[in-house]
Amino acid sequence: MSADVIVEGENNPILVSDLEDCNKIIQEIFDEAEADKDNSAVGLDCEGVALGVHGKLTLVQLSSWQGNIYLFDVLKKKELLSEDSLLTELLKSDKITKVLHAPHNDNLALYFQHGINLNRVYDTQLAHSLICLEKGEEVRQTSYQDMCKSQNLELSQESLEKNNIYKKYPKIWEERPLKRKMKVIAADDVKHSLSIMKKQLAEKKDGESVIDAKLFELACQNEIFYAINQQTIRQNSEIVKLRKANEKEFQEKDKIFKTKDKQMKTKRDEYVSLTEPNENRTQKLREGNQAPKELSEWQIKIQDLSKAIASKTVKEISINTKDITDEIEKEKTTLKAKHEAMMKKKDEKIKYLDDTISDLNEKVKHLKLISNSTSKET
Repeated sequence: MSADVIVEGENNPILVSDLEDCNKIIQEIFDEAEADKDNSAVGLDCEGVALGVHGKLTLVQLSSWQGNIYLFDVLKKKELLSEDSLLTELLKSDKITKVLHAPHNDNLALYFQHGINLNRVYDTQLAHSLICLEKGEEVRQTSYQDMCKSQNLELSQESLEKNNIYKKYPKIWEERPLKRKMKVIAADDVKHSLSIMKKQLAEKKDGESVIDAKLFELACQNEIFYAINQQTIRQNSEIVKLRKANEKEFQEKDKIFKTKDKQMKTKRDEYVSLTEPNENRTQKLREGNQAPKELSEWQIKIQDLSKAIASKTVKEISINTKDITDEIEKEKTTLKAKHEAMMKKKDEKIKYLDDTISDLNEKVKHLKLISNSTSKET
């Protein structure tokens, strides 16, 4: 087999850049899945430069239940993701589960750059958030590294430092030959995917599984197809133009809000300094500057998904390959409604700030008059 191997202990990641070798490896994975249908899953991840719709995909990683890890160098050999490649067949297959962590960018890169729509996906980040919600824990987007750490799954020092590497060398996944440390990082990104999924599926609440495997798989697939549909609509020239116009108008309004918010805080600080003893000022100011905590988009999404799964109302969607004129018109209406709502909310906040500033001005003016009057009397 003409593949480069990292010589480091057992189950070394294998770098593949030959189509024939690729097909042999994937055929073995298909055969193993057929022999053991209960464990028909692989860990999957993709690397690239600013990975996404346009950011080039350069590497695809797979891990198996047997502990094997494969790195498919699609930058060196683009045919690895061609129609003749079994890797492409595996990614599209509905017979083998692909376990990824936050696959949004991987999905868009595969679809828009290579015409590959992922099928039968399991998103460990989505599952983690659902489990946190059920347990009453904080719901937030969690990195693969943090998830491994929380489960005491070992990662290399290179992986723990990879964000610093990316900052220093943003195009490092485009460099060839791949440096040894990058092979280690790539392997680590799929090393524990299957173990994480297994543990998540074993999570129980009141004696029942927290994750409904079938409904969750459908929910994950919907996320994949929804992202593709939304991106297709976003690329429409009319939508691009409308988004730019909305963004410009909102930024102008937001600039006014930030200016008035700063004025209000300055005036409030002045008022507090005139009314509070020195020892109370720091605490008072800190409390006054705290904004009310709102649910994030991710938290709202997870709550909605949890309700849909609980009520078994997760509906299947598909990639929209037909005329999308109606969808574009719907998106225009949605964008207009969202923009108007955001502008209205911002206007309300600006009015609140104006009223608060006016009120504080009167109070500060009154306090200064009293202070001056008292000084003259003494």
